[in-house]
Formats: sequence, structure tokens, C-alpha cells
Amino acid sequence: MKRAKTPNMISGEVPPWGQMDEGLLADLTSQQIPLDWRPRQALPYQKWLDARMRDISTHLWPLYVPGGSAWNTGTVKRLFDVDFRLLAALHSHLRLPINGFYGSTVIHSDFFAEEDDDNIGFGLNYERYDPTLDPLVGSQLRDVLRAGYTDKVGTIDLQLKRAFQRPRPWQVAFIQRRSTYQYRWAATADTSSLVSGHCLQGLIGVCSVYAEFRSLMTKRSIQVLEQFAGDIGDRRVFAGVHYPSDNLSSWYMASALLPHVFKSSSVPAVKRFMKNAIEKRSAVFSAIKDSIRADKNSPYKWLVKAIASNLRPRN
Repeated sequence: MKRAKTPNMISGEVPPWGQMDEGLLADLTSQQIPLDWRPRQALPYQKWLDARMRDISTHLWPLYVPGGSAWNTGTVKRLFDVDFRLLAALHSHLRLPINGFYGSTVIHSDFFAEEDDDNIGFGLNYERYDPTLDPLVGSQLRDVLRAGYTDKVGTIDLQLKRAFQRPRPWQVAFIQRRSTYQYRWAATADTSSLVSGHCLQGLIGVCSVYAEFRSLMTKRSIQVLEQFAGDIGDRRVFAGVHYPSDNLSSWYMASALLPHVFKSSSVPAVKRFMKNAIEKRSAVFSAIKDSIRADKNSPYKWLVKAIASNLRPRN
């Protein structure tokens, strides 16, 4: 009998993530299409999703093919190298104060712990970001945020995780003996790495808050909300739970999803908000852009351009 090939720890081959939890598989079966999905130009959901997966597979991380995926290629190694380099540089951000309306002693690590707890989730005590927020907005923020990502993202993140099977950074760091890598344990990191559910859900959810309440918010409060939208995903990279390129794929998916799940009248404003949250507020995106400037052949380059294209006002 021919023995199955096992990953070679010395050469740095990495295995796929593996089987998904049965509860999450049940979620995938029950809700594949987001409740708020609105096809544009009669584009079916599955055709749209397949096209987005081809883009990510072509330009960032390959789709998993059972028995046929080889992730010890030069392209994959190069992506790991640049991802781990940025992870090492960004890890200390977890101990930095949040950039809220006023100066703060609350650090990203505090929010990371709360956002890693399914019983707490996103938006608890948001007044630590913005104590000036209109009381009506503050009282409804968490519910609108949760409804936003539940109805607009659905299980897209899980569908992509199952398709790509990217192993988490701590798995690869151990196999490849990457000594500069550090991470913070996360209870919710029980799925494959690409895409980042926190990044995708958080961005779409906070965009939903903006779409609902922007008329009640000052310019400064909107800027702080943009910061919060970027920080949710960033914190997962600061903690070493996700690669920077996981966030990149999540931003790409969010920017492509936006016109299909928001009301057409709000799409231009939400595009501006999302663009600012990613390009102006995200420390991870800033590090990615610096990496591209240092390397014109960066593996990040195509998706950064695609995100910018998706968020153009008339696109």
C-alpha cells in the first residue's frame, strides 16, 4: 500500500488547516447567500463569489485542491516571508493606546480580548473610542453593527475559509521555525486563516452603523468610527492571529460586496467611509503600502489596486 505523503517539517511544507467544526458546517448549509444580497446586472451570487475566489487565488493565495495543493512554491514562500516580516513589526501595536476622540489609556489588547469573546463581540463600551457620540447612536450601535454583518456578510467568510484552507500563522511559524514570530492566543481562531472573519465582518458591520446614523454624527465622530472599523481587523494582525494578507483579502471582499448589500442611495457615502477606514486609519494597510513601495513586485500589489478600484466613487 502506498503511504500518504506527510508535510516535510524541514523543507517548510505546510498542511491545509483541516476539517471545519460541525456547528460551522451547519451554518454553511443553512445560509450560503447573505440576506441583504442584491444582484447587480442579474449577477448570481455564486458566480460573483467564484470570481472573487479566482482573483484571490490568482494574485495572493491558491485555492486548496484535496490531494493536489503544493504550498512549498516560491510564490507562497515569498508571501509568507513578507507577511511574517510585517507581523514582527506590528506585534507591539497590541500594547498601544487606541486612537479615539480623546487621548486614551485603553490599549488595543483590551479590545482584542473583548472582540475575541463571542459573548461580547464588537462595539462593547464604544464610548471608550467616542464619549461624545449621540446617545441614540450609542444605544443602538452594537445591535446595528451585528445585524449589519449578519445580514450582509452571512457565511461568506466561512465559505472562503473552507475553500482556501490557509494554515494559521502559529502553525506555519512552528513548522518553518520562524523565531521572530509572537502571538496572542485567541478563542475564536478555530478556523483557517484566510479570510479574516473579524476584519470582514467588522468593516461591513461598522459601515452599516455609518449608513444608518451618519446624519446624527459630527465629522470628528465619523473619523473615529472609521478608526474603529479599521482597528477591529488590525488587532487580529497585531496579535499574530492573522497574516496581513488575510486582512488584504478581507478588505477586497468587503469592497466587492459593498454595492450588493447596501441600498443604492447609500453606496457612494459608504464607499467613501470604507475607503477612509482602510486607507487612512488602518496601521496594517499602511505597513502593506510601505512594503509595496520597497518592493515593486510585492505579492500585495494586485489586491491593493483592486480595492482602490472597487471603492472609486463611480465604480
